[in-house]
Amino acid sequence: MQQLLVAVAALLAGSGLVFAAYRVSLARKLRRICADIKAQGFPLTLEELDAWHERPPEAENAAVPLLEAREMLIPEEERAHWESLDKSLGAPSEWLRPSIELPDCVAAKLPPLGEALSRTRRNQLAQYLYTQRAVLELLCTAAARPRFRSTVDFTQWPGSCSIDELEAIHEGAVLLTRRAALDANGRRSEDAAENLLAALGLSGLLAQEPTLIAQISRGTALNDCLDALEWCLNAHPFPEACLASLQKALEEAENTRAMGRAFAGERCLIRGGPEEEYTFEFELGPDSESAKLSDMLKEHRATLIEDRDIFESGGINVDEELVTLEKQIIEAEERERSYEEYLTEYESNKEELIEDIVGNALTLSPKQGVREELRWLTLTRDIIELAERPLDDLIEAFRRFTETRMLPSRHAGSVSELPFDLNCVFVDFCTRTRARAARVAIAAERFKQKHGEYPESLECLCPEYLDAVPADPFRAAEPLSYARTSQGHIRVWSRGPSTDDEQKWGQIPEIQFRVG
Repeated sequence: MQQLLVAVAALLAGSGLVFAAYRVSLARKLRRICADIKAQGFPLTLEELDAWHERPPEAENAAVPLLEAREMLIPEEERAHWESLDKSLGAPSEWLRPSIELPDCVAAKLPPLGEALSRTRRNQLAQYLYTQRAVLELLCTAAARPRFRSTVDFTQWPGSCSIDELEAIHEGAVLLTRRAALDANGRRSEDAAENLLAALGLSGLLAQEPTLIAQISRGTALNDCLDALEWCLNAHPFPEACLASLQKALEEAENTRAMGRAFAGERCLIRGGPEEEYTFEFELGPDSESAKLSDMLKEHRATLIEDRDIFESGGINVDEELVTLEKQIIEAEERERSYEEYLTEYESNKEELIEDIVGNALTLSPKQGVREELRWLTLTRDIIELAERPLDDLIEAFRRFTETRMLPSRHAGSVSELPFDLNCVFVDFCTRTRARAARVAIAAERFKQKHGEYPESLECLCPEYLDAVPADPFRAAEPLSYARTSQGHIRVWSRGPSTDDEQKWGQIPEIQFRVG
């Protein structure tokens, strides 16, 4: 019996030693992964992130004029309305932040290429832009500043990443491109180029922001700029100097490596978050945020009805306000009901839903100890390395990444169904590929202005207008596709994924740029 007890004790001691060695091994691997991320120059904590994303002096920070522009783009009566709601609530609320709403003459897409602006839209645009002269000056001031740091305090968790500057940059870029379209339509090409450069400068400011929402906004703004640039170049020829400046700006947009910076920042935000297991938690009942909002809106509605004469004497259209409030009350009540429905589903399918969330965001995982932390940080390092790849190397690295990672079967067959992290990398890749096509098309336009016709091939652009023929980033061994049409236009495009990749990722929209 004594021998048996000794054997059991020895077995337990041996198991303990093996487990201790295993834990030490995990800890060493964890330190090595952290060292790899730091060796790339990226932070690992919220405090490191805040210091890494240095805040420039106010006079140099493009965020300052952007916030001024945003406030001016919100009509005075709209601001007064939301301020009164804030007072009713007792403090400013993210629920009650007014958003910019540009008029249809600005927000609507530009006409098809080669088609002029209608007279009605020209007049509406000119009138609206005249009233927003001060805003446009602020946007140009922001675009000219070399440094940008949002107002988010990254040392705080959870910090609000829905920063007002993002909206100002996107809507401001649209505003500048519409002024460019008006100039191009009126044959004022130099003015149009100046506004397009400012719009590109605004989108480029976000390359400095270490969050994915900022990089998604940057891609959206850049695509808007490319659409407007394509339309303007087809409306009226631009001078050589303007084309050269636009070509340089597009090269900067094409070569940005902002996504790696964003993923590093996102992982700091997640790492600095709550330590408990990742779950869905919504506050329900009379003290919930949505219920408080609903009650406050109802009180405001009652006040409007009771003091209708006072409000109308102040120039407020009470009937319109009541319609708006009814919509907001319905939305708040529907939000409360949707939370209740989701929680019911969550409780009955808890494990499946958490697994789905973890699968859709490869680097977002429950914090379940050293082993899970090691897996999470390994993915962090690998996705940062993937996102940091130069444009011509990225798609091959992306292909290898998706082949070596065990992605859930639901992600097969469509790029849009890739896990969120990978989808962001891929969409950014496509946007920068289009910027490259635009840069090449502008080089061909410069060639035409000097030689009287578009080049027969892209090789003719080297070395005067291009250092070398740019590769198709989807197929780095092949150049971008180029063709002259019978109508005297040119078209530069990417052939997109190979047949094998299409079967795995699905079709993507054609990436092209046309001039002529």
